[in-house]
Amino acid sequence: MINYTIDYIMYTSGHRHHHAGTQTHIIPSAPGISSPGEHFPVFAPPMLPYNNTNLPFAFMSIVGNADDNHLYTTSGTKDVKAGSTNIAITVIYAPVGGVGPGIPGVWVDAFNVDLGQFSDSDFMQVYTNHALDVAKTATANNDGIVASQTVEDLRSLSQVDGVPFLKWEKIANPNADIATIDYNLQVIEGGLVFAFYQTPKKVPVHPPKETGNEVWIYVSPSVMSDGSGIVIGPDGKIHHVGPWGPVMTEMLQTVVSTEARIRITAEQGKEAQQAAIKQFELIRSEMR
Repeated sequence: MINYTIDYIMYTSGHRHHHAGTQTHIIPSAPGISSPGEHFPVFAPPMLPYNNTNLPFAFMSIVGNADDNHLYTTSGTKDVKAGSTNIAITVIYAPVGGVGPGIPGVWVDAFNVDLGQFSDSDFMQVYTNHALDVAKTATANNDGIVASQTVEDLRSLSQVDGVPFLKWEKIANPNADIATIDYNLQVIEGGLVFAFYQTPKKVPVHPPKETGNEVWIYVSPSVMSDGSGIVIGPDGKIHHVGPWGPVMTEMLQTVVSTEARIRITAEQGKEAQQAAIKQFELIRSEMR
């Protein structure tokens, strides 16, 4: 049997590095039992009342799901499938106000989707007029506050606790997701902004049947649609890539070169293959 828990939590802002002592249950923790392979629903309403205030939904974290951990930033009913480990489901609700009277700004925090927990590690930098502001960065990482008297660039680190950046989320009812590492904070903007970190799910790769001397790569759908994602090359390793750029252009050129082998003579094909292999070596060196 698989044990699971469902916790509806009110996020308490302004307490980075003390998350364990600041969680407030809106609804008492609900334990349950399931069986491997069994599905069950979890409902997250768009609002939950607490202390005479309606708190908007922020996100739902599911750790231990049969097909990898999940993060949901929209409310509603979500499907959970039991696997071989216990499941922890956390549903976060959060106020959307500013950081205090007379102080325009946002609360900021980091969440590790792999663990289903907020991270206490430094996770961001603050840039003012394209220059790193060390004082504002320290306040953001220590206190979870970024003032918005001026336009600010909130830049996430590429990874936190060894886990890659996934996206920003602004709690705004409805929430807004930002997939780039930069969150552009506007003047007098208030509210709450989360940065999420998650290890990409392993993608099953099925090489072509005729592998011989051929060279192949796997390109994730997100990369093919002009975004960031993963590429798996001849070495069988996952390489994380950003949006389209010089490296991706080289990859496409390589693929074209490789595919062209089937339309040219054997001697020309061998030369094209060798050129493609050299190109891949250059790309791999850039990704390391």
